[in-house]
Amino acid sequence: MADEREKASPGADDEPEKTVPFFVTDDDQTSRLWHSPGNTATFAISGDRPPALVGRRRELSWLRTRLEQCTHGFAHMVLIEGEPGIGKTRLARELLDDARRAGIRAITGRCYEQLDLAYLPLRESLFPTLLDEFAQRSGYERELALLRRIEGESDAVDLSGDYDERERSRQLLLLTRLVLELATDTATVVLVEDLHWADPSTMDLFRHLLFRLEERGGKLLILATSRVDKDARAASGIAALHRERRCATLALGPLSEFEAAELAHELGTGTASEARQLAVMSGGNPLLVQTLARQRSGRRGASVTTNFGSGEHPMSAAIEARLDALSENTRAVVLTAAFLVPRCTRSLLAAVTGLDDHTLDDAVYDAAARGILSGDHESLVFAHPLYAHAAYEATPQPARPRIHGRIASVLLARRDAGESVPVRAIAHHLVAAGSEAESRLVVDYARRAGDESMALAAWGEAARNYEGALASMDSAADPVAAAGLHRLAGLCHRYDLDLERAVEHFDAAIELCTPLGDPETLTDLNIWRIRCGAASRHLVDVVAAPEPLEQLVEQLEESSPALAAEGLVELAQLYWVGGRPGRSEKAARRAMEIAARVDDHRAFSRAAHVISTPQWLRYDLSGSLTNLEESLVHAHAVPDESALIGPLCRLPLV
Repeated sequence: MADEREKASPGADDEPEKTVPFFVTDDDQTSRLWHSPGNTATFAISGDRPPALVGRRRELSWLRTRLEQCTHGFAHMVLIEGEPGIGKTRLARELLDDARRAGIRAITGRCYEQLDLAYLPLRESLFPTLLDEFAQRSGYERELALLRRIEGESDAVDLSGDYDERERSRQLLLLTRLVLELATDTATVVLVEDLHWADPSTMDLFRHLLFRLEERGGKLLILATSRVDKDARAASGIAALHRERRCATLALGPLSEFEAAELAHELGTGTASEARQLAVMSGGNPLLVQTLARQRSGRRGASVTTNFGSGEHPMSAAIEARLDALSENTRAVVLTAAFLVPRCTRSLLAAVTGLDDHTLDDAVYDAAARGILSGDHESLVFAHPLYAHAAYEATPQPARPRIHGRIASVLLARRDAGESVPVRAIAHHLVAAGSEAESRLVVDYARRAGDESMALAAWGEAARNYEGALASMDSAADPVAAAGLHRLAGLCHRYDLDLERAVEHFDAAIELCTPLGDPETLTDLNIWRIRCGAASRHLVDVVAAPEPLEQLVEQLEESSPALAAEGLVELAQLYWVGGRPGRSEKAARRAMEIAARVDDHRAFSRAAHVISTPQWLRYDLSGSLTNLEESLVHAHAVPDESALIGPLCRLPLV
């Protein structure tokens, strides 16, 4: 809220001979604060002070009840849903103001349509709070190391460990522990805006938190604003949240005609009749009321837009009309800001746009006065995400890679100069730049960003980075490196349950590696191809062509027996699915012999489990039970407890 910001005024010692306008909000409207051209330490802007909350009395009262329940130990989540511009965030922030006045910790984060980065809305809100709270406490070393990795404080990523589909579960447990401890000590409200654009990691964390809060409780209220959009990135995750017992939903509808007219009147539209006219035109959408009121007041020097076009949402049309009316420099700043969020700072804007200080400040001031940009000395944000979306879409498609390329160049230069710039931020712009960026840099940073994302179990993000690296490299010139990237992308898609794309990557890796004749690499790739193909539409193709893996296993039995045993287990399962139980049992017994010779308990356990199935179906219950018991014994010798799942699930059936 504008009236909560600290007002600043220049002191006598601060007056320079030459001045450039910077901006800070006062009670009535945007005003100027003067600093020297080289001084960017203080930079705060905002558009007009947000109008008083009109209507929503029942909704706000209900939310205040939820806040009170939170302070008494009933931890839960509230989804505020509604169409764009309906006032979801405005209502949520009103509750956050109440929370702060009551001494309750209130933190906010936002999801972005163009960015699908792991835990993005929490990296700028909840996670820094957790780091501050637990940095000096003992016993949280693993949790803090994970948080620092998420924040991108360490570039060193070791993928030699056990990063598989269970890694996200391990991380959820660590993060949940910290959040629950925080909620035990201090009442906390976390607001996440635009949850419909959230990444899978954030959605999984929220679901796991709600599950744990059922049994533990705590002083935590998670507020989230969301559109009802079945095509949004997190639509399925939000549908799952609706089914959670500790998640309530507040559906926000339009303002009544009387309330919309009251809002229009507060915005200074003139007569009561004009306010009622705007209320009718807006359909009760508060943001549309404000947009039309700005047009009516003459801020843009244009008449009110009423012709929105067939099938076009009036909110989108009104925002596009406002962007079209911007001056050339203001439009350049606004469009560039759409590419920079959430890391949009004044210095980045200056470097990317190439505007001088005076021109840039005037453009930012203009965008703020029109209610498009707001922010503080650290960063600039859009007053509403619809502006960011419209600005990005308004950028011609051929121009987008060039803008991403310029941003990447600026970020790389700052990183080279010693500034802390996350690898994933650089990779995002390099990959989007495509041919506008140097291929060597794209491959390097995209690979590193993929490794970081994989270590965070952000499988979709990691796969996109690996694929970005592949798109920029010459696979024929370096088939080993390309095959490695295909393998990593395939594993990420497999863990993300996108099995068809996983098979495509393993096929590509096999094609690259076959001329090289490395049996171990080819065996590993064929094993993963079978695992993914057997659970996808590629099942028939996989079952019909076991010969490549059969030949590779024959070559490896002496030189790499553990890998040969693993290959035989996959073949045994493949034969069973293909209706050849005799060959399945033979391959499994051979795998058991090799595994016993090299003390490979996992392969032995899996092979014994495979044999038990045909035995059980031909009513050899004694033999099936014996093999399952052997499988369980060897599974207990595996450090990973997931090896116990197979035999424990089958034993009660025998």
